[in-house]
Amino acid sequence: METKIYKKCSNANCPKPQKRFTVENDVCHCPYCGEMLVHVCRGKNCDEILCNPKTVYCEICEKKRREDREQTRETLVKITKDLPAAAAAIAATIPFVRKFIKR
Repeated sequence: METKIYKKCSNANCPKPQKRFTVENDVCHCPYCGEMLVHVCRGKNCDEILCNPKTVYCEICEKKRREDREQTRETLVKITKDLPAAAAAIAATIPFVRKFIKR
């Protein structure tokens, strides 16, 4: 699967609004004015121009993504630590529930 590459026109007077858009990787010129397209960050509401075309996110967005992943990982670890206790509590109630179902 190929990642989406966001580009925007380098011409400030381009008829296309100065918003990023997705194009094929081999397209280098703006379809509206013919100027060169520049790679921009894929982060939400970020139009930072990327110097390295192999990267997808700017340094700021990449750092934020790493922090978000780490926070999610920590949350999952906390949840899984409490899971055995919750499972034991539920397992203790199963015989009680079965007794009422048989009636």
